Amino acid sequence: NDIVYGLAVSSSGNVVWATEYTTCQIHAYAVTPAGFNELGSSPFLTGDANPCDVVVPSPGGSWLFQNSSADGVSTFSVAADGALTEIGSSPSALPGSVYQFTADPTRDRFYAPAMGLGALLAVDVNLSTGAFTENASLRVTLASAGGTACGKAVSAACA
Repeated sequence: NDIVYGLAVSSSGNVVWATEYTTCQIHAYAVTPAGFNELGSSPFLTGDANPCDVVVPSPGGSWLFQNSSADGVSTFSVAADGALTEIGSSPSALPGSVYQFTADPTRDRFYAPAMGLGALLAVDVNLSTGAFTENASLRVTLASAGGTACGKAVSAACA
């Protein structure tokens, strides 16, 4: 038995993605009145160890991130049926230890707490190459500098 660590739902509600921690995969399931049906092309290898979290921007997100206990984040394009294709040479490393993050639905950016830095990060994404660039002007260091930042970041915290 494996550990399901992260879940994401498509904006239409017809696909659910689940990370499988020890096998380093993301499973995609069609949601039907009868239950879940795994897509024929699923599971998808993450290219990184121990996937923890998945995020699909909404509404109508066309990309998905996976992050891991190894501090890597991958970018995937999402087909209409929920199938995934990795973009560029991901996974890309992020500063600090990032375990959870949230996408900004209004731009190609996500926000993440960096536990090792005691900060909230804003990371811009190039959807053509899959490359990440931290937007340093939006970094927020917590009052207890050097502490930890855990849990879901919210875009208002970095605005």
